[in-house]
Amino acid sequence: MDVRLDPKSMQELNQAISSLAAASRTTVEEVLPAQMRLLATDLARNTNPMLKKGETPDAAKEKVKARIYEIYVHRGTAIKLLRQKGDRTANAFLNAVNSGNYSQAAAILNRGAIGRGNFSVGRFDGGALHKQQKFTKSVRRKMVVIDYESVETYVKAKQKLVGFAKGGFATAARELGGVRGIPGFATRQNAPGRGHVSKAGDGLSVTLENQVPYLREALNKTGEENALISRKRNVDSVVKAMMSRKMKKIFK
Repeated sequence: MDVRLDPKSMQELNQAISSLAAASRTTVEEVLPAQMRLLATDLARNTNPMLKKGETPDAAKEKVKARIYEIYVHRGTAIKLLRQKGDRTANAFLNAVNSGNYSQAAAILNRGAIGRGNFSVGRFDGGALHKQQKFTKSVRRKMVVIDYESVETYVKAKQKLVGFAKGGFATAARELGGVRGIPGFATRQNAPGRGHVSKAGDGLSVTLENQVPYLREALNKTGEENALISRKRNVDSVVKAMMSRKMKKIFK
């Protein structure tokens, strides 16, 4: 994802920043980089995984693990569920798996037994099914994995990357002045990103780049818009507070 912000565009945010510059008796060029750093923080906050108040990074890691385990099912778990339908069904499934007839095993699961058409069976797919569903509201497709040790290895690798998508914004924010406001589990990631300030005519142009390939899966358009709204609201609040203090001094 490449979010490019120019002071001549993004009219509402630009207007708010101009008001802030006027209220603080400085220039847009001086105010803009700091506000764009804060926008990077807002974007990181709206990027998955989003922790609730009081939640720790460990909670995010547990969510990742839970989602992976929901998608990739151990055959022992599948057999246990099938036993509830009767030993005959469970044994037919086990025989199909042991003989390598994975399509037949999947058919047994999906014939109204437990799968309702959403199960496949086979060797671990390297995380393809997880990639399709890691940020969806619910899991629609599952897989009974024969070599489940591969799933365990995959879980550990993905838990280490919790916060990687946020980390791209942390990298950009760091180049714009600092990462305050972005959680440590994201700032510690060596994620690709860029924050750059350059001349644009008589003013400045600030470029925010989050170069994490799967960012759009972690940050949708709504999250992006929420970050922009949040930044404008915060700028407006600061300007309002500054003007209020000035008025108090006038009427003292």
